[in-house]
Amino acid sequence: MSVPPYFELHIKPMFRAIDRDHMLWKLDLWDYDKVVALAPRIAEMLRKPPPNSMPTKASGGPWPEGWIQVFEAWAAQGFQRLQRTDGQYSARRLGNGQVMVNVSVQLQNGGADAWLEREQSLSPTDVEYTLCLRPAPQGVNEAPRTNQFTEMLGSTVQQVFITDATGRRNIVIQT
Repeated sequence: MSVPPYFELHIKPMFRAIDRDHMLWKLDLWDYDKVVALAPRIAEMLRKPPPNSMPTKASGGPWPEGWIQVFEAWAAQGFQRLQRTDGQYSARRLGNGQVMVNVSVQLQNGGADAWLEREQSLSPTDVEYTLCLRPAPQGVNEAPRTNQFTEMLGSTVQQVFITDATGRRNIVIQT
């Protein structure tokens, strides 16, 4: 059984920050909806031979054939993306100033998995996450389970935000 490519796991990481920066004038390569809308054009540009290929040689050069195949498989399989789920969150400042964030997620199918994906923040004192859910592979139906994990953040962190299935949450840091 092969794992289908997901935007957040397989496609977005192939668009390096330099690729995104060079294309922001036209589209945000880290924006799922925009990449889906332009997927045929993106695939066409990825397949062009140098010097017209994307990314350009000056920004790292064209993608390897395997990456292009993953992009094309992602499109052919319906543009899979991770789901968002919700959880229970707490954050507290420790004696050394660090912030400890605890997350608990109930998984209805134990074959699924959930984790926090760190996002870019506009402020160095804010930390942004998305709570992602990778559904269980087709045909896998395991007993429900709780997924718990902890993130340790530096002492300069003042705010923690988690975007989940219910929206963007500001997690209050307890002292």
